[in-house]
Amino acid sequence: MKKIILLVVAIMVVCAIQAQSIVGSWKCISNVLVNADGSKQDLWKTIVKSFACAADMKYVFDANGRHYVKAAKDCEAIAAISNAAWSVSGSTITLTTQLPTVTTTTYTLSFVNGSAVLTHIYTPGEKASLKITTNRITITYQKV
Repeated sequence: MKKIILLVVAIMVVCAIQAQSIVGSWKCISNVLVNADGSKQDLWKTIVKSFACAADMKYVFDANGRHYVKAAKDCEAIAAISNAAWSVSGSTITLTTQLPTVTTTTYTLSFVNGSAVLTHIYTPGEKASLKITTNRITITYQKV
């Protein structure tokens, strides 16, 4: 009986660990900017309004540390600029893109109700160089 209980507990732990992995295909469900004045804007809604095909894009975080987008033919231009390398350390995920220049961004990674939530808080230096008043961006992905 003890062996069965230990086996069940081990399976539950393995399943919980797997559920907490970013590896796999995801669908973006929101991309919220929080501005200095506290106002919020869901960029994802704006993107989907402008590019309906974006709603079907799949965001892939592969096991080899590569991040890319699988997109319908109409959205290939968006997908082309999304290639990045990724790595996770604890609750931090780092994405490094190549276009137009090498850019590395770190996010806090959490998992909420089966969704992956990536949050980046802009530093004063980032705000100045990007000429933005955005304090934070939170991207939420749902596993597909």
